[in-house]
Order: sequence, then C-alpha cells, then structure tokens
Amino acid sequence: MKKISTAALALTLVGTMLPSAFAIDAPVSAPSYGFIQAENPEWTSAHQISISDLAGHRQYHRDAVGLLTEWYANNAVDRGTMFYNFARRLMLQERNLSHRLYHMGLTIEDTQSTSSSSSYSSSYSSSVSSSMSSSWSSSVSSSFGRDTVHPRVVSTSPAALMSNVPLNSVISVTFNETMKGSTVTETTFVVTSNGSRIGGRVTSNGSTATFLPNNGFIPNTIYTLTIMTGASDLAGSSVGQEFTSSFTTGQTVSNTNQSSVTLGAASTFAVLAGSTVTNTGPTSVSGDLGVSAGTAVTGFAPGVVSNGSIHTADTLAGQAQSALTVAYNNLAGRSTAPVSLSGNLGGLTLAPGLYKSTSGLEISSGDLTFDAKGDVNAVFIIQIASTLNVSAGRQVRLIDGAKAANIYWQVGTSANLGVSSIFKGSILADQSISLQTNASIEGRLLARIGAVTMQSNTILVPAN
Repeated sequence: MKKISTAALALTLVGTMLPSAFAIDAPVSAPSYGFIQAENPEWTSAHQISISDLAGHRQYHRDAVGLLTEWYANNAVDRGTMFYNFARRLMLQERNLSHRLYHMGLTIEDTQSTSSSSSYSSSYSSSVSSSMSSSWSSSVSSSFGRDTVHPRVVSTSPAALMSNVPLNSVISVTFNETMKGSTVTETTFVVTSNGSRIGGRVTSNGSTATFLPNNGFIPNTIYTLTIMTGASDLAGSSVGQEFTSSFTTGQTVSNTNQSSVTLGAASTFAVLAGSTVTNTGPTSVSGDLGVSAGTAVTGFAPGVVSNGSIHTADTLAGQAQSALTVAYNNLAGRSTAPVSLSGNLGGLTLAPGLYKSTSGLEISSGDLTFDAKGDVNAVFIIQIASTLNVSAGRQVRLIDGAKAANIYWQVGTSANLGVSSIFKGSILADQSISLQTNASIEGRLLARIGAVTMQSNTILVPAN
C-alpha cells in the first residue's frame, strides 16, 4: 500500500473569522493532503470498504487524520490553532461515521454521498455553528477505482526447502505490500509439523510478519508454514490463494553472534541506584549495594547485605555507575538479527539470541522460560524501549543449560517485579527499579538515574 503523496486531491476549507476570543487562524492555502489520491487505486479503494467493513472505514479515516497531523507538524505557524482543532474534529467525526459531534459549544453536521462498487466517489460537506452566530464550513470530494490486486508472499525466512535450520529460528514472511495487521494473526499465519499445529505468537508490521514458537523447534523435523486467504491488505483485498512453504530443522541453535556484555566495576553489585536505595522489611542482598551520584541508602537494617558491602557515593560506586552506562549503551546498540517481541511474554520459551521490543513488555499470563538448548554459554539479550512489568507470582524459568548470568534486560525506562515473583537475569534500567513484597531475583538490579526500591526481597548476584 502506497502512502498518500502531496499530489493528493486538496482539502478546501473556507469560512468566516470568529470573534477574537474564539478565533480560527486559517492558513492562506489549504494543505495539499486530502483523503484520496486518484491515481493510486490501491490506496483510494480503501474507502470503498466502508460499504461492508466499518472497521476498515475507520482505519481509512484514521490514516487521513494522521496525514493532516503530519502536514501541520511541518507548518508550525498553524499548529495548535482553532483551525487545526476544527479540521481534526471533522475528520474524526467522519472516521466514526457520526453525523453529529458536540464539542466546545460547536455543532458539526456532516453529509456523505457514495456511488457504484466498481468505481467510487464521495463528497463531504460540513458546517459549524455556535451560539456566537459565527460559522465555518468545509468540503472535500474524490473519485477512484476499486483495488482488485491481491497481496502475495514474496519471500520467507527460513527459505523454502531449507535444511539444517537452527532450533531457535523465527519464521518471517514478507509480502509485496503493507498488510492489515488485524488480519495477519495466529489464525491466518499457521505453522504445522506432522499435521499438528504449533503454538506461537505472530507479530505483523507493515509488509512483514513473524512467527515466534512458544516452545522452540524440535531437531530434525519438517515444519510447514501456511498463509491463509484471510490475510488482507489495507484496502481489504485478501491473499488470492493459500501460500505454503516448508523447511527442516537441524540439531543446533544459533546464538546470532551475541556475546556477553562486560559489566566491569558494576559486576559485583547486586543493587546499584542513581538517586537512592530504599528498603522496608528483612531484605537479603548477596553482593555489593551502592548509590551514585545520590547518597541516600535507607532500610539497612532491617535489610542485610552479605558477600559485599554498602557504597554510598564513594569511588567504587562512581566507577560502577560509569561501567553501567557503558554496558547499557552496549546492550541498547546491539542490532544483529533481533527477534521482535511485544506485549505479554507469559507462556513463551525463548532460545538464545537478541530480542527487541519497541514498547513495554510484561510477564503476566504465564511464566517465561529461557532455553539454552544445551549451550551453557548461550546469551539472551532483551531490549525494551520502555517499561518491564512482572505480575504477582509469575516466574522466569531456566532450562537446558540457561544461566541467569547470561541474561540481560535492557529497560528503556523502569522495571517493576510484582509480589512473590521470581526473576532471572540482570536488569539494566535507564530510570528506576522497584520490587514488591517477597519478589526475588537471581541477577542484578542496576538503575542508571533513579531509585531502587525493595520490600522484603531476596537479591543474589548470579554465578558465572
């Protein structure tokens, strides 16, 4: 699916100025972005699905809102004006197929006309009135042909008939155009072996979709992926016929060239904070505990530090913070063959490698398992753009040689471990880390800027 270009049909807005207290600052010329680009049937036919697909119609106008917003982002003089606010409300109204919207004392009424299924035309006219007896009006019209081109798969990874595929592989499919994410799911992206369906998680992004198996792959086994006809593009055109491709696994895993990160002076610290370390209850910390550049450590006692000591803004704590920053940036900069993750990791089994989330992650619907596939040196790196949250009672489990010392969580903002949760691996957080009552970790709590907060917890530096 192509993006609307500046050649799109113009949106024309004309009106009268309201009193100064309620003025609309309109630009001299309207943005060249409109709803429709006539010469782009793939895009413009998206509007046609409004006849039978309400969700698709709303997505169409959601994209239109985004384009108008983008235009104003490049025209700062008009940003935040009443003109902008009005136009956005109008588009939101159309997106929701609502004929009346009351907001800030304004009444907006909209009419729409449509025509045939093979070609489509629409026109919108809206008016705004207020108790001040001032008015504003707008209109837009467009016409286009219907999209009849079916999306298709252009490549897969692993490639068709590939053998000796690593056991920790992720299946990836690339289409020839942007797909509608809500139609590329576990229902339409199916993986089977010996006639049995394999459980896993599907992530769709633009023209690419990936399948991450819940429990990894079995050695020397044939797997078949199928893209069902329910998968469709943004215009609602579905895959013309089912697509299938098969591959055979080997006996080994691929670590995707991930090496362990060097923690340096921070390696002996079980707890390290940037601002403060606070504790309530009989927390047990095995390893060093420190803070820098902050100076406050509270709650020890009743908390106890063993196999280490407390460092408050001393030389070692400062060196540890410097080493933490180097390690954090190292982890955040890893980019070799990342596997996409999103949302809830509960119930997944992850093989060695690099994992990346562009938002926050949580472990809530089940436990998370790390499987080293027999490699005691296997490294797991999880890059998280924002928060990490572990629900009460949930666990991180290690199997087949996996070690907590080789698991690194790079957290873009803050992490929280819920009541009685059991966690594995070193958390390197840009901001803060908090542990709820009786949460335990075999790993490290390393916060660059903010605080580390504990409540009757157990923290143990992992053995190498």
